[in-house]
Amino acid sequence: EGVKYLCTSAEENAHSYEITAVRWAPLGNIVVSGSLDSSVKIWDGISGELLREIPKAHGLGITCVDVHPEGAEIATTSIETEIKIWDANYARELEQIEAKSLQAWHGQFSPDGKYYAAGTADGKINLWPTAKAYRELVQYDTGHSKFVHCVRFSPDKKFVAVGTESGGIFIIDYATGKLLYALSGHSKLVRSIDFSKDSSLLISGSDDRMINIYDIKHGNRITNMPSQDGWVLSVAASSSNSAHFASGTTEGTVKIWDITSRKCVWSSNDHKESVWEISWNPTSDIFVTGSGDKSLRWWSRTGEK
Repeated sequence: EGVKYLCTSAEENAHSYEITAVRWAPLGNIVVSGSLDSSVKIWDGISGELLREIPKAHGLGITCVDVHPEGAEIATTSIETEIKIWDANYARELEQIEAKSLQAWHGQFSPDGKYYAAGTADGKINLWPTAKAYRELVQYDTGHSKFVHCVRFSPDKKFVAVGTESGGIFIIDYATGKLLYALSGHSKLVRSIDFSKDSSLLISGSDDRMINIYDIKHGNRITNMPSQDGWVLSVAASSSNSAHFASGTTEGTVKIWDITSRKCVWSSNDHKESVWEISWNPTSDIFVTGSGDKSLRWWSRTGEK
């Protein structure tokens, strides 16, 4: 009861245009942000100080950023569906992955660090090897020919989940590529999915203004909660507090939800435009939000740094 988060740091004009992607590195040391202005910026995870910048990372706007589990590499994806891998310390381009047109919108490094996974326009997941020398591209199929919008791996490394434009969600066994579940419950594009800290639940947010929670063990929907304010653009489970997850909407609202009670326990309207992405610090009750209002905000439970 009485859950409270305070904005401990705000970078008001972090980018010159909408911030569409933000990721706290798995090691916790940096936060990476991407914008429709085509730039990628690397911030100190604690102080929020700008460390490095890639001004024209892509020709068009950034749709996704991610950081390798070991921390040395950053992946970026853009509207022209290019994937690039960068050196996190020197902001230098290491590799460009040739994804076909509309074959990559959102992606994530696998927790074992071996692949960068991104969805395709026809219901598949491409797993691009992060070290070219000894691995081939692996492709998993949802058996469903719709555009894959978002991809997430489970923290326990067992599952990879995708959300599609039709509202369908698919859970695949990471080790074998076998389709385990096709989950229904959304009527429009699934914008964002995330696994709970213990990998037992999957949370999803959609343009149908609903947040769904699914039980991974049995492959069924446990609950659905209306966002009450706009499309749900981002859902993110806390890495340190298994009871909480956050959501961001087109109305600029950020909410913290209690998974057990299925209620909103805190909300903020500090952002003036869409909250495109939320990412949690890997070890503490702190998260960062990126918004269409060009600002990045750091939030801490009861304001503790």
